[in-house]
Amino acid sequence: MKFDRFPTAARLALAAGAALTITTTSLAAGDDDRPLPPAQNINVKIDDALTTIRGLAPAMKVVDSGIARHGDRWVHQFRLNRNSTVKMVKIDCSTGEVVVNRRLSLSGSKLSSIRQTTRFIDTLATTRQEAIDAAMASLPGGRVYEVELDDFNDQPVWKVKMLDGSRRVIVLVNAGSGVVIKQPTDGVADLSFDDIAARANQMFPGFETVEVELDDDRGFDDSLSKYEVEMSSTDGTREREVKFSASSGAVVRDRIKTVSQSNASRNAQIVAATPAIGFTTAGMAAADSRPGSFVHEVELKFEDGLLVYEVELFDADAASVEVYVDATTGLVVRTGSTIPGGGGTPGNPPGSPSNGSVTLDQAVAIALAAFPGLSVRETSQDVEDAGPVWEVKLISSGGARTDVQVLIATGQIVRVRER
Repeated sequence: MKFDRFPTAARLALAAGAALTITTTSLAAGDDDRPLPPAQNINVKIDDALTTIRGLAPAMKVVDSGIARHGDRWVHQFRLNRNSTVKMVKIDCSTGEVVVNRRLSLSGSKLSSIRQTTRFIDTLATTRQEAIDAAMASLPGGRVYEVELDDFNDQPVWKVKMLDGSRRVIVLVNAGSGVVIKQPTDGVADLSFDDIAARANQMFPGFETVEVELDDDRGFDDSLSKYEVEMSSTDGTREREVKFSASSGAVVRDRIKTVSQSNASRNAQIVAATPAIGFTTAGMAAADSRPGSFVHEVELKFEDGLLVYEVELFDADAASVEVYVDATTGLVVRTGSTIPGGGGTPGNPPGSPSNGSVTLDQAVAIALAAFPGLSVRETSQDVEDAGPVWEVKLISSGGARTDVQVLIATGQIVRVRER
């Protein structure tokens, strides 16, 4: 399988000490290439907005927060949860005015996912506000524009995104200790999806890259710490999962496992394929079809005999969309939607039944029963050799991840991937 090389625009640098600084952006830099207001225009800091939130809904927990456009305004955007109630609140970044305060109507699976996230946040020793305070102390004068729950070296962290003049800075705060994590100063990177795929193929002869993911662990799309690459041996019998530093390209983790015969046949077919376009081009084609969205994951696969790239995108409202790009023509052939953090299902993949015998909620229950003590972080629908499946992605309180595929027709677990 051959991959074209494309000009790389990713240019990431590590700031001295505690923070990651984005000097230029690209596909590999995730959603930090979106337009943002100048730091001086964020008159209302995120911690002030959180104070307003606590006044509006003192009993509710913030599930996620970020900055977004609302008409001609920039707003702090929050989703809140308590029991079965979920709200969206938007606060003007310039004036502090509450411009949206409404209850969201969510399906059972989406609501279940948000409640799982809320429970996970409740287990953390460091609150969102404490993480903001720690980040602000490490970068006096900076403006926080987004706070996400992520992982670093398989430990939960608060990823605090800040504007420091014209710089965009990421500060990682340990969610257990509240301490700012010092980043190694391993230089400037020039790594796109294709760069990582080519590096993996060169380093591990006998294996080929079939999937590249920005490793964020909570459904957020711009973790700059690691790329996760899934590779297959040429005969399809072994899978290799490699984590690379996104700043240096150094190998962080390398694992090999043997797969079932059905998955081996599928893998061998993909490895033998010769896509005309690479991961980066497929990701750009998908992103171009959904203006304002950002690439999180690109996977090469067959669907109904057609070689495609499945590209997972996130838009500015944190909604996830899977876009399928023909690996020969580069044209978008299908889309479907999910919600990061565990909500929603995509449009039915080709060959999947409209009414499967196992519902998403049942699949989630099956996965949780097989791996007690874990929480749901994301769900989606896919098609494997065995047939249409629900994929339930789980996470432990320590940040370890387990992906479980449940066959829709029978409820059987057909694949487990632990990372």
